[in-house]
Amino acid sequence: MTAAACAAVSMFVGLTLPPRRVLLPPTEDGTIAGVLHVHTSRSDGRSGPAEIAAAASRAGLTFVVLTDHGEATRIPDPPTYYSGVLCLDGLELSTEGGHLVVLDMPAAPQLIWGPAETVAEQVRRLGAFVIVAHPDSPKAELRWQAWDAPYDGVEWINPDTSWRVRAQAGWRQRFALLEALLHYPFRPAETIAGLLTGSDETLTQWLAVAKKRRVVGLAGVDAHAKLALRNSDPGDNRWSIPLPSYEALFRTLSVHVTLEQPLSGDAAADARLVLRAIRGGHLYTAVDGIASPPFFTFTATHAGGTADQGDEFDAGGPVTLRVRSNAPAGFTTIVWRNTEILATERSRDVTVEAPEGPAVYRVEIRAGEAYGGMSWLLSNPIYVRARN
Repeated sequence: MTAAACAAVSMFVGLTLPPRRVLLPPTEDGTIAGVLHVHTSRSDGRSGPAEIAAAASRAGLTFVVLTDHGEATRIPDPPTYYSGVLCLDGLELSTEGGHLVVLDMPAAPQLIWGPAETVAEQVRRLGAFVIVAHPDSPKAELRWQAWDAPYDGVEWINPDTSWRVRAQAGWRQRFALLEALLHYPFRPAETIAGLLTGSDETLTQWLAVAKKRRVVGLAGVDAHAKLALRNSDPGDNRWSIPLPSYEALFRTLSVHVTLEQPLSGDAAADARLVLRAIRGGHLYTAVDGIASPPFFTFTATHAGGTADQGDEFDAGGPVTLRVRSNAPAGFTTIVWRNTEILATERSRDVTVEAPEGPAVYRVEIRAGEAYGGMSWLLSNPIYVRARN
């Protein structure tokens, strides 16, 4: 490449780089940060748990949920701390109608395979927490087909799905992927964040079920740190590129979990705390590649007390919703009631009097115009149920 061409490429990259993430003052909202849906060299990931935990530690995370492809008959590894990061061993399980991320499950007595509904029922019967993985993937065998199945959670955003969507969306989106390859070495987390795509269909399906029962919404980073150039055995990285890295993905997306009590350093006890919080939906997702670290609380005050994300209470009497955050200037806080917007404000402190009656309330904070108005933060719902 000539000097002139190099200069032209450098100028193009410099002019088109995504905005730097907004570095927010360190704050504490009582949560711990972690990621779910991470693959190791046991299946199609690049590294082992210790190396992954080191990357998570550099990214400021407290826990990582490892979810290798495999059989439900495998005995899960016990919770372990590496580099100060709690590593939990889960599983990504294939079905005839999509994939499931399975947490907190003992080894199954026999192989589990079949229709999505059947597989979900079987693993839940074993006590597992079942998450629909990459439900809106454009790849047919990855896309979820069974929205009436008994799952417990939904990945509302997944970077693997995002790049697949862009790769199939025409030349402009493919050009955006090419741009991303040029931008990645300079601003990796910001570049990945700029490629993220949400799905209205997934949100609609999630909320339709949430009207009937609790369903946890969260991000799956789907981290492999391995762009494979050809098929290879687990642990064989010779024909692969380490993109995007674990650390880059861990700096892009995170879930922030509210625990019943502080971590003790005992891996088994701490794992129970984290899993109980995930099961309860006591968490929100943040796109850290846009702004970090986040501060966020979402509560509903009613006649019986105060409810937080994931909580349910009976309808009856007034309900006051309050949102507090450290959203940067220009970001918009949206309070949703079912599928309708209840309030929209550019404020860090929002209070809304909710109409009476059953409803599912959630909060979304959207980034400013420089980020295309994409979601920066998404809460889990607070559920107001009809009296029995």
